[in-house]
Amino acid sequence: MNAPLAPSESLCTRCGFCCDGSLFGHVPVTDDEAASLPAPLEVVPREGKKTRLAFVQPCAAFCAQCTVYEARPKTCRTYRCELLKAVEAGTQTYEEAHAIVARVHERRADIERRVAEPFDQAKRSLVLNASRDVDAFLTLLAVEKDLDAFFRKHVEED
Repeated sequence: MNAPLAPSESLCTRCGFCCDGSLFGHVPVTDDEAASLPAPLEVVPREGKKTRLAFVQPCAAFCAQCTVYEARPKTCRTYRCELLKAVEAGTQTYEEAHAIVARVHERRADIERRVAEPFDQAKRSLVLNASRDVDAFLTLLAVEKDLDAFFRKHVEED
């Protein structure tokens, strides 16, 4: 029998937006991590200031939940979205956080149903042609607003 998840792990495993390509296009890994990443993660070189290794999002080990949770790279283990930070700081309850995650999942599912494509493809399609389905495009804007407000890192202004 598995031990119950800590509340933060429960929130993260229900969410998955940092794994499914909603927030990131790639996840950087060290040489050591690259050598020991479990299948199905495939490392590719990433050009930047200096070449680094990464695996591409959506994560191949994510199928509505992480299938390599115990062996995930440091970047995955240490990432804290804004919603998780708020819960840990006590400014948001777990119940409120779970409701936000559920709302974004429902909106994404609505877009997929309306456009009849997986979310990442539907998103590209709607961005290129918003008139294809205006309601789906407006729902996409709501999803992006929630991702910005609750999941993407905020940059502090001086």
